[in-house]
Formats: sequence, structure tokens, C-alpha cells
Amino acid sequence: MASSAPSASESITAAVAQLRMDDAAIAVSSGRPQPITSSPQIVENTLKEFYEYLQFLKDRLQRHQQRELKRNHNQVRSIASNSSSSSDEDSDSEDDGDLNNPKKGRHDHDNDPTITTTREEQASLFNYWNKKKKKKKPKKKKASNHQSDGEGQIGDARDDGEDTGKHEQQQGDSDDNDGRDNNDTSSQVSSSSTGSVWTFDRDTVRYLQHLAYFKDKILEQIDRFPLHSQAGREILEAIQSAASRGSAQHLGNPSDVLRHVRQMALYVSRLLQEIQLVDLDLLIRYMAQNQHAGNLMAGKDVLLLCGAARAGKTTTLHFLAGSTLQEVEIDGFFHIQPTAVKDESLANYATASTIAAHAVANNTGTTNALGMLSTDREPVTNHLQTAQVKLPKTKQTVIICDTPGLGPHDDGLSSQSVEWDIANGLGMIRAIHRAKTVKPIWVINRDEVSFRERFTSSALDGETVAAMKRLMSKSPEPLDLGPFNYLFTKYEAKHREVLCRQFAVMRKNYSSNHYSTASNPNNANHQQDNTNNSNHPSDLLLHPISYQEVNQKMNNYSTGSNNNLSSFQHNSSLTSSNVDDHTFATGGSAANTATSVTTQNQGKNRRWMKKVLEDITKKTTPRAHVVLPLEDDPAAFLQQLWDDCATVSDPKRFFVPFVTYPALKKLQLQLRITLSDLRTSLVEEDQTTAVYRLRQLQSLAQVLPEATDCANLGVEAVKKHMLGLRSRVLASIERRDYSMAIHRAQQLVTLSVVLPEAKTYGTITHDAVVLLRDLISALQATDYKTCQDRMTKLSELAREFPEANKCAHFALQASISHVSEFRDRVIKLIDTLLDKESTDPGKEGTKKFTSMLETLNTELANVVSSEPLLLLCVKEDYIGLDMKEERAMKDLARCTSEAFCIDQVARLTDNLRRDIPNFQSSTLNRDELLKRREFVLTALERLKICSVHLNKSPAGARADSIYHQAFKSFHDLVSSILAEAEQKYKSTWTDLDVFGRKVWFVAVLLQGPLKNKPHTARREHSKIEDLERRVLKVMLRLEIEVKRSMDRLKNFKFPDCGTKAFLKHTPIPDFGVSELKAPRFLLISVSKNARIRKLLPSKLDVLELNVCIAMFDHALLAFWRKVVIRLEQDYAVVVAMQKTQKDPQEILEAAKQLRTDVGRVEKEFLGVCGWSDDITTESEADLKRLIAVRDCVHMGVRKMEEMAKTKGRGLGFFACGNLNTVDSSGGGATSTDYLCRPKVPDGTTPNEEGNNKDSSNILCQPKAAPE
Repeated sequence: MASSAPSASESITAAVAQLRMDDAAIAVSSGRPQPITSSPQIVENTLKEFYEYLQFLKDRLQRHQQRELKRNHNQVRSIASNSSSSSDEDSDSEDDGDLNNPKKGRHDHDNDPTITTTREEQASLFNYWNKKKKKKKPKKKKASNHQSDGEGQIGDARDDGEDTGKHEQQQGDSDDNDGRDNNDTSSQVSSSSTGSVWTFDRDTVRYLQHLAYFKDKILEQIDRFPLHSQAGREILEAIQSAASRGSAQHLGNPSDVLRHVRQMALYVSRLLQEIQLVDLDLLIRYMAQNQHAGNLMAGKDVLLLCGAARAGKTTTLHFLAGSTLQEVEIDGFFHIQPTAVKDESLANYATASTIAAHAVANNTGTTNALGMLSTDREPVTNHLQTAQVKLPKTKQTVIICDTPGLGPHDDGLSSQSVEWDIANGLGMIRAIHRAKTVKPIWVINRDEVSFRERFTSSALDGETVAAMKRLMSKSPEPLDLGPFNYLFTKYEAKHREVLCRQFAVMRKNYSSNHYSTASNPNNANHQQDNTNNSNHPSDLLLHPISYQEVNQKMNNYSTGSNNNLSSFQHNSSLTSSNVDDHTFATGGSAANTATSVTTQNQGKNRRWMKKVLEDITKKTTPRAHVVLPLEDDPAAFLQQLWDDCATVSDPKRFFVPFVTYPALKKLQLQLRITLSDLRTSLVEEDQTTAVYRLRQLQSLAQVLPEATDCANLGVEAVKKHMLGLRSRVLASIERRDYSMAIHRAQQLVTLSVVLPEAKTYGTITHDAVVLLRDLISALQATDYKTCQDRMTKLSELAREFPEANKCAHFALQASISHVSEFRDRVIKLIDTLLDKESTDPGKEGTKKFTSMLETLNTELANVVSSEPLLLLCVKEDYIGLDMKEERAMKDLARCTSEAFCIDQVARLTDNLRRDIPNFQSSTLNRDELLKRREFVLTALERLKICSVHLNKSPAGARADSIYHQAFKSFHDLVSSILAEAEQKYKSTWTDLDVFGRKVWFVAVLLQGPLKNKPHTARREHSKIEDLERRVLKVMLRLEIEVKRSMDRLKNFKFPDCGTKAFLKHTPIPDFGVSELKAPRFLLISVSKNARIRKLLPSKLDVLELNVCIAMFDHALLAFWRKVVIRLEQDYAVVVAMQKTQKDPQEILEAAKQLRTDVGRVEKEFLGVCGWSDDITTESEADLKRLIAVRDCVHMGVRKMEEMAKTKGRGLGFFACGNLNTVDSSGGGATSTDYLCRPKVPDGTTPNEEGNNKDSSNILCQPKAAPE
């Protein structure tokens, strides 16, 4: 909470700086001009933050109150027990310590929640304060007028029991102890009974209420600040200054802070008086209402009800008019209010009790600024109210007129005080003058009269008596009260005979009080303090400042805002302002000046008051007119009242205007400001504000003839400005600044609202400009029907009036430019479409081409739709065209819009057709076509797009014809290529790549935009479907073949090549592996050709194909390894036969069979190795072993055959070991190293470290070559 005050000060400083930056920001609303846009929000935020600061101050003071009351409670108890005086001084020191220690105070308060005192304790406390005052001699304080920061002391409220409301009305830092009556028992008792500490709480709450009141007033008047005014900134700066000083003394004496808040409120109220001149709208409304009442009273007899505010005049009117009245209770008080009326017009006449009841029922309070019930200073009736009735005896029709309250109800801060002064002082009196006769009756409320005392401030005091005098005569002579009679309200029937004696005693006491007050100035000061001690925020106002100060302030405004008021300065008596920083620091010397003026008038008012009391006493003897609405008969009471009252036969002589001089001067100044604002608005081209100001002046002149001259000056200024506008419209048309011409013409229309006769200045020009504006709007909306209508009207208008000729020329130029712009955009679009760099082939390029073609189609439609406008421009005969305009018209007239569109589309399609070759099989270079197929397909696709999107344009038939020709050639080419692919498929699969290229090319030709069947013509649709079916059929056959090949590879059964029994030979069967070459090759080709896989219906997975091929290759290699092992085993059998000395012939037969098997296996083995490099690499070792067996077998068979020829035994030709006798001509190795290794059951040979030594399982195998 302690940090809230500095932030408020910083925010206020920023708000003031922002307001200075926004001097030139002016916004215009729909009906009334608004000043600086951000000002209301800045004011609201500023006051809100300072309001929060005071809320914190209130909380702090409440805590201080609790500590103070507790301290007093303890001191009373100590005094009761005869404690020493030193304990009092210690208590004071403790109080000072507690004051500077909020935490301690809160702690003590929490410990003692019951802080109440008995009557005995209060009496002891009273005696204690008296003793303490006697001990401490009061020191007079010097005025701190020169303290710029305002840190002077008001006085410690704990040391005196006076009500703060006394020194609250003192100005500046003057001595608060002067003029106090320490012997005033009532004041002392009040101080002792309540505790002086509560004064701070009341002050804080009051100042919070004052601040809220000023906030509402500032926000109410912020829209009436003069443009670029300094007053708004001065208000914010005053609040900022007070907030800064209050923040600086945040931890100081609370009374110092309150003192600065009070000074801020005083200064803000004075600034509000200066900037608040006259609300013309409110004044016009009041004057009009009074004028309406005057119309009803014209030539009739009137019973005029006068009196102070809240005297009961409206209730009396209801009673006399026959309304049904009823007594109601509101917040414990009983009031009389109407419940039913005879005349509907009376239903709108509200009484004070009606307003209070409505506020209580809606839980909204009344119109009082503090949210309390309205007081006597706030009248309910603000204009004349009339009711027509008939007298019961004579049946004469009379008018009962209710007047607004007279007296000092119009405080200086009220936004309606000046308006009421003028409306009542002029409008009301002039309405009364129209009556035939008037019977004036002064209505007096019982609440306004105090027995054995003078009237209260809101009744017949000096100000009200002065108002009566102004109402009746301008002469300073004593009042002529003869025609007046008096009516009393809120009295009882028993008072009718005794009121005369009461007023006789009042007159006597009034004279004695006058002499006692004159001889005792202290009593006068005391009375003034009691009078000024009020909780209403307007009581903070100083006495009305001199009009010279107001003139000086407004003169400063006129100088600062650059408004030309020099022509009015000779009518103003301007003097230097008395409001300065010194006045703000001291509370203002204007109050002292106003006090002296009031003292001078008190003598006259007292003499008039004495005469009024004498007249009341005389006319209430022997019986007074006391109205009892709930008991009396209204008709009888009206007849008696009418008979007893005197009649004023010449109202104009008896009732004179009593408007005050400051109010008239303020109205005069307000009229100057309004007229200056009107002229400034015209200069700044703020037509709305100018119209609003002129309407104000004209309306005011109707109800206030004195304002006619000012209204005439406003009318002359507007007429002169309209003549200038008309000239500027013509000048703008000559400069071809047509937008400005339309703007000026619109200004003429706006100003002609208040000056209908001024339409003759620019009727023709305005009509021509309006037609021109409509034509331009229609051109923008492509509403050519409206264009033709406006062009025809402009042509007719131009033939009759030369002023409209320029507008007609502009219309012609705008139309020609409109049509030419459409054609230029078509040409530019086609150039962009033909630019290959801007539309590259591919999806993005095609998408861009399509988008641009849609735009082209729209532009072509615009060109065609603008043909009627073009024909109208060419047919019309315009006078005064320049060479450029005539040349443009001739260029457009050379060809129609349709011909232009056909030519431009033909240019586009012919250029696209060049990129498509002649699809003739005999002359077509297919390789070149394959290289350029992307550009060919793009051109064909774009031709198709043109035929689709330009179908409804004038050139749609041509685009469609070109596309169909190109498509036919394309279809023939695709069909021939597909036929070749089908033929290739039927022949062989060896050239699958060629087949794939052909099919892929066909498929590509059939895909893309050509496959967009909904946008394809019916005949192309069926042809494309036929080609697609053919491609699908071919690819489906291919897919079936691929699946069969996969099944063959997966399900192929290799022959069994297991070992045979020892010394028994079985030939190796036929393998049939060569038949698998074609399926394997097909799978490999499909796996490597992505295009073909993409065209297959089922979209085979390449991984599945590769796995199938790999598994087949692995099984094939394993099979060949087994075959080699079988051959090695057969060779071992031959060696074993040799060792067992078998028949050589048998051995030879076995060896030959083995040689045959080896040769057949070697041939197929070499064929399989050629299938792929991977198979060759993996089978290299097995191939070497096979070659070794082949060489050994060949060498052994050859030797045995040679020995057979020589008939030798042939032993040792097949041996297990090193064979170094191999013939080099056999093609085998020169040596073969065989190792005998044990044979294991699975047919493999373990390493040399094996433990199997069985000689029967020894096999002779060639030693594997090192890797």
C-alpha cells in the first residue's frame, strides 16, 4: 500500500505529458464534434489513481484513529485513578511513536478490539483536553503563502476540538485558530464526545467524495473543452502537483496531505468555472420549453407560483390542477406525491418526492453528486410548467404556471447555473410577458423557516430577496410587494391564524440579530463558518471570481488555439488574471474579494428582507393561505386563492428580465467562441462541426433574438465558404483532380443541409459531380447498366449547362480508360502465358498456367461486357475533346470486343500448337519425341486447359478446335506405339527394356491433365479409356508372367545327387536348370525397371522380387556344391576300385562314365555362372574343384586307354597322392594334391584333428586351393 502513491504521481505525470502530445488530435463524431480523443480517458485514469491514493490515506487514518482512541481510553483511566501529569507527557511521546509505527498501532488495535468509552470516561476526557489546552498556549501560525510545495501546517487536530469544516473554508495557510470561540460549550462537548481524532476520518471521507464529484464534473465537461485549450492541461497539472506534494508527505502528518487535497479541489473548481461557459444545447432546450409555456399562456390569465427550490410549487400545481395526491414514506420521511393526473401533460411534471421515490425504488440514489438524497440546492423544475384549469364559480379558464426555483441554488460548479440564469432571467420573463394578467404568489415551505430566527440560506434570505427584486423591478427603490401574495406548504390548518404573529416575531428578531451581528464580528465569522460548513462538494468553491478573470482566461485560450477572435476583442474589457500560482498556494485572494463584495450588499439585502417580512405579516393577517393537499378541496382553494390575490394587469412593466451580467457576458463570449469554432471548422474542412455550430446558432436565434446577429454572421460565413467550394470544384475539374472535386461537392451537400437556399450556388455542379461519382463507382463495380444511365444523363446535362461539360468529359475519359485497361490486361496476360520462363513445364508451371488462364477468362468476360459502354462512348458527340481522347476513341472503335478476344486467344493457341510435332508415324522421330516428350505433353495439356477454361469465351470454339486436332494426332501416335509394345510382348521377353519404354511412354501420355475425364470431351474420353484398357491388359499379362516366374523359382526341385554305395556307380540325372534362366531374367528385369513395376496393377514390391531371386541363387549354388562333391566321391570310388585291383576294363568303364558326367556338369555349371557376376564369384571355388576332378579323370582314362592298347595292367593310374605325370595336353593342372580324410555320416570332411580313424570311410579328395 505504501508504494501506491509514487506510482500514482508518475502515472499522472505521464498522463499530462501525453495530453500535451495530443494537442492537435481532434475527432469528429456523428452529430457533435469531440475534442482531444484521449482526454476523457486521461482525466479518468488520473483521478482514479489519485482516488486510490486517498483510499490508502483513509485506511491509514482509520488505523491512526484506533490508536488515538485507545490512547485516550487509557489516559482517561489513568486520570480517573489520579495519575501524575508526567504520564500524560509519556503518553504523548508514545503517541508520537505509535504514529510513526503503523505496525505497532495495528498490533495494539488487534489486542484490544473493544475500544469504547462510557459517559464518565468521556467527561473525564473532556476535562483532560481542557487542562491540556490551558497548559499549551496556542501559537499563531504565519501564512505560508510563499511555500511553493505547500508543506505548511493546518494545525494538529489532536490539540483542538474544533470541527475541521471551520478551517476547511479558510484560504491558504492562514491561522486556523483565529476566530475560534473556545467558550463555545456545544463545540467543546462535540469535541469531547466524539474525539477530535474522528475529524480526520470525516475530512478524508469528504475529500474522497469531493474528488469523485470533481471527477464526474470533469468527465461531464471534458467534451466541452475548447479545441487546443490550456484549461484541460491546467486541471491535470493541478491534480499532478497536489498528488506529487501529497506523495512527498506520504509518511508525514495526515492533515498536511488533506490540506493539499483541499487546495487541489479549490483550484480545479475554479478552472472548471473558467472553461465552463454556456452549454448552448442545454440553453436552447430550456429556452424552447419556456417559449412553449409562453405560447400556452399567451393572452390568458395566469396564476404564477414563485419561490425557492423545493418549496412545493410543483406539488401545489398538481393539487390545484386536480391531480390525486398521496402521502408516501421515503427513508423514514413522509412526502406528498401525485398518483393520478387529469391532464396527460401533468404526468411529466416531477416533484422532489417523485424523484426521490424513483431513486430509492431503483436503488440508484438521486441526482446528487455524492449519491445522497437531493438537497434544496438542487431544484427539480428547470423550466416553466403550466396547467389549464377552470374556476368553479365563474368557469373562467386560467393558467397555473410553475416556475423554477429562485434563489442561491445555482452554485458555481453546477453545469446548469449559467443556462438556468439565462433561461429564467430572459426566457421565463418573456414567456410571462405574453400573459394577459398575472397573479404572482410566493410559495414558502415550512422547512425554510426557523422559529424566532431568520430564514435559512435556501429560503427568503438576502439572495432570494434580491431575486424577488430583480424579478419585479430594475429600480433600486424599495420593492413593490403589493401584487404578491404568499402560500405556505407543509403547515397544518392551525397555523393559518398564527402565521402572522410568527412572522412579526421573526421581523423583530431579524432586526435585533442584524445589530448584534454588526457589533460582534466574531459572531459574524462564526455564522459564516456555520453556513459554509457543508458536506456538499460545491461548498469547496470559492466565491464567484470576477468576470475579468474569465475573460482573461478565454483570451488566453483564443491566443493559444490560433482561433481568430481579434474581431471581437474590442467588445471585451480584458484585465490581467488574478489566478496565479500564489493564489493556488494560498487558497486564493478571490474569496476575500468576494467576501468584501458580499459585505457591501448585506445592507441592502437586510432592508429588503425587513420589507418582505413586513409584507408577509400584513398579508397573513388575519388568515394565511396554507395549502393542505390531503384535506382541502382543490377547486374551492383555487377559487379563494384567485379571489384574494392581486392582479398584475401589465406583466411587461411589473416583471423585468433579471439575468445577471456575468451570465450575459459568458453567453456573449460563448457565442464568439462558437462563431470562431464555426469559422475554424470551415477552414479545417470539418463540415460536420460547422453544421453543428450553425445549427446551434440558428436554433438559439429562434428562441433568443439577441443571438440573431451572430447566427447571421455564421450564415454569411457558410455562404461565402460554399461559394469558394464551388469555385474549387470547378478548379479541381480543370486540373483533373476529380477525387478532390467529388470531395468538395460532398462538402457542398453537407453545408446545404443548414442553408437550403444555398443549393442554387452549385446545384448543377453538384448534380454533375454526383453523376460522375456514381459513374466511377459503377465502373469499379462493372455495373455497365448504371454507367450507361449516368453517361446519358451527363450528356444531356452537358448540352444544357456548360458547368457540367467537364464532368461529361471526365466520364468519357474514365469510360475509355476503363475499356482500354481491360484490353491491356488481356494482352499482358497472354504475353505472360507465352513466356516460357514464367510458365515452366511441370506441375507448378501447369498450375500457374491454369490460374493465369482463369484470370484471362475473367478479363475476356470483362472486355465483352464493356462493349455497350464502348458503343455509347463512340456514338455520343462530345464538344471540346482533345487529340489524345479522340485518338483513343478511334483505336477502340477499330474492332469489337469479341473480335479482340478471338484474336488474342488465337495468338495463344497458335503459339502452343507450334510446340506439338506432327504425329505421323512415317515422319516422326521417336527418339527426338522421347527427349521432348515433356514439352510436347505440356503443350498438349495446356491446349486442353484452354479449351476447357475458355469454352464460354468468344474464342472458345477456336481453342476447342485446335485442341481436338492435336488430340487426334496424339491418339494415333499412342495407339501405334502401344500396338508395337503389344507385338513386342508377344514375341519375346529378352528386350523387356524396349517394351518398358514403349509402355511407359504410352502411360505417361495417358496420365496428367488428359486423364481428367470430367473436363474431357466425350469422344476423347472414350478413346483415352480404350488406350488405358489396352495398357492395363498388357501389364496384367506381364504381372501374371512375373508371378508364375516367382512360383517356378520358389518351387523348383533340384535332382537328388546323394552318394551311392561303395563300388556301385549310378549316372547323374539331368538337372533342368537352364529352363530357369528366362524366369530369373524376367524377375531381375522387373525388379530393376521401376517404370514397369509402377504400371503393374498390383504394384509388386521390389524387395519381394529380390528375395525370391536371392533365395533361388543360394539354392542353386548349394546344389552345384553337392554335385561337385558327388563327382569327387565318384572319383574316389574309381581310385578305390584300382586299389582293390578290380578288373581294369570295369575301372575304365567307370572312369569313362565319370568323365561324361563331369563334362555334362561342367557345361551346365559354366552356363549358370554366366547368369550373373554374383553367381560366378560364389561358385569359383567349386568350379576349381570340378576342373581338378575333370583333369584327373581325363588323365587317368587316357593312360588306361593307352595301356589297354599295349595290354598292360594299368595299375596306379588312379592314385591318391601327388600326380606329377599329368600330360600338359590334357588341359589340366600339372599336379594335383589329394588328401585322404575320414568321412563323416553327413558327407562332409572334418579337419585333421578329428578322432575318426576308420579306414573304410577314407575318401580321397583334392586339396582345396588356398583362398
